[in-house]
Amino acid sequence: MEGTSEVLTDSRPAVFVQGAVKRYRKFGEALRGVNLRVPRGSFYSLIGSNGAGKTTLLKAIAGLISLQEGRVELFGTTPQEAVGKGMVGYLPEHPAFFPHQTAFQQLHFLSRLSPSGETPEVDDLLRLFDLHGVRDRKVKTFSEGMVQRLAIAQILLQDSELFLLDEPFRALDPPGRRALKDVLGKIRRRGKTVIMSSQDPGDVEELSTHILCLREGGVVMDKTLAEIDGEAPYEVEYREGTPPGGRTLSRIQGQEGLWRFLSELKEGGGELLSVRKSVRRNLEDLWR
Repeated sequence: MEGTSEVLTDSRPAVFVQGAVKRYRKFGEALRGVNLRVPRGSFYSLIGSNGAGKTTLLKAIAGLISLQEGRVELFGTTPQEAVGKGMVGYLPEHPAFFPHQTAFQQLHFLSRLSPSGETPEVDDLLRLFDLHGVRDRKVKTFSEGMVQRLAIAQILLQDSELFLLDEPFRALDPPGRRALKDVLGKIRRRGKTVIMSSQDPGDVEELSTHILCLREGGVVMDKTLAEIDGEAPYEVEYREGTPPGGRTLSRIQGQEGLWRFLSELKEGGGELLSVRKSVRRNLEDLWR
């Protein structure tokens, strides 16, 4: 029976959201019956325009807000219980720290609160995000990008199973973006689960295994990146043969359509210059 119990526990998704409805008196309905099932070890990206409900959904998953309808489970238990066990790392949209503490003091203090008692070395985390040189500066003197890097370092203090990241690349410079992508890659390889909201199709395409698109609080798409890739049109760059023309770019839907186009191009004496899948363009269309 003990073995059966373990199998059942392991088969539960990292996140299960059913019929989530959240209404605000001032802003109206932020979530409209959202359903979401996040497999363990996956990287889910939440996309959509501003006000689509991404931040509200992340807060509901983190147990920071209550729902009028629906339920949320993390690893088969409540968000509050999962957070209390140190299973969840949450990066808010606007991180806040004690302004008069230094970067080192902030992380050292939080490391002592870790439920597991096992944390990475604070100085190692500061080096990872290029903050070791300012470890003794007060956080109130930090730029927005430095605060963002410190916030990311903070959620890595505990060995969480689920990471909830609200616009993690916001305000990061290129070195900071590279460091974060390296960290997220390591997290995924360790079998952790990540849910990230983003406004950047490039980051979404590079990191995600699954993508959920929200619009006005409702789900308009929930697919794997492989499914989206299969549906993405081809971008074909070519020169027409008769009369000779300059470079032309066309979007062709489906493999059958591509072969037909290439056959007609060849018959007309045209020249094929390049063919590529426009997954990023396909993702950009979802924001409209």
